[in-house]
Amino acid sequence: MLTALGLADQEDAVYRALVVHPGARAADLARALAAAPADGVPAVAWSEHGVATVLRQLVSTGLALADTGVDEEPRYRATPPALALEPLLTARRDGLRQAERLISRLTEQYQEAQSGRPGASVEVVTGREAVRHRFLQLQLAAQREVLGLMMPVSRRQGAVVPVEENAAEAEAMRRGVRYRVVLERGWLDEAGIRDLMEESLRAGQELTVVDSVPVQLAIADGKIAMVRLSPVPGSRDPGALIIHESGLLEALVALFHAYRERGWRLVGPERTGRAPSPADGPDEVDRSILGLLHVGLTDVSIARQLALGHRTVQRRLSRLMRLTGARTRFQLGCQAVRAGWLNGDDGLSAAAPDPAVTAADLPERAGPRT
Repeated sequence: MLTALGLADQEDAVYRALVVHPGARAADLARALAAAPADGVPAVAWSEHGVATVLRQLVSTGLALADTGVDEEPRYRATPPALALEPLLTARRDGLRQAERLISRLTEQYQEAQSGRPGASVEVVTGREAVRHRFLQLQLAAQREVLGLMMPVSRRQGAVVPVEENAAEAEAMRRGVRYRVVLERGWLDEAGIRDLMEESLRAGQELTVVDSVPVQLAIADGKIAMVRLSPVPGSRDPGALIIHESGLLEALVALFHAYRERGWRLVGPERTGRAPSPADGPDEVDRSILGLLHVGLTDVSIARQLALGHRTVQRRLSRLMRLTGARTRFQLGCQAVRAGWLNGDDGLSAAAPDPAVTAADLPERAGPRT
């Protein structure tokens, strides 16, 4: 129905009739429309005078052309649909996009007003653009540190802000904001993630790997947190909770530290300027393999991350086992830790977990109490 483009019911029906009856007079179209009335328009409405009035409206808006001969009743032709209707469609799309942006702004203003009420410590944000905006805003507002728990894309139903597009993170780090992130192990299986991890580690981020995390979480300065929610049934729009200073926020900070302390820290490459020799033990690739093996990746996943063949990874691991005298992968890991290979400076590797956080540490790390 062309009424979706702003045409009235009679304009819609007359234009469509004119498309299939080019050169018709008003009387001709009136008879055709009365014989097969359009939906929502009764047949009695199609008088010759009424159709002539609608035709003149279509001519005035550029949807029809009138051919007037001497002493003859005008004959009408429809303007080609692509030429006549595409501008209407474009204008309607632009209007809907503006309305969508306005709804997002009004929703945000509403939620901000609600959060200002005494005792209101939790906001609900819905819609992809609104969630994206608040996530970037949280990072740009951070002054000291950002803490995060990260799930793989497959578990969080698509990234609202892909890692490589998170410009707010780079801006925050330039201002000296420290990032400490706990990654779910499955996150390391995502294609191309190794280069992003090395870049993050070089920039000074702290990355820790654990088997799984319960939520997708970001916390800025211990003062505000954002928890990603799954879309509600029947909707693809993501949602999030914004938690302000409260006992709930302290619990989320403690949750972050509990997972961080049980994980394995990744150690980034720090170039030494010399190429390792066989006498030095493992080279940079070997250390990367050992580091990824140490955090639980399979040979296939390691090969994918390092852009190596599966057999190449297996051959290198076999060589390292012969070098250390290890008979199992477990023994190889123990020997690698003992030799300091996982804390070296030649590639992405894993360090042992930090000492467990104590109860005395939690109040200070959790930020101000309310």
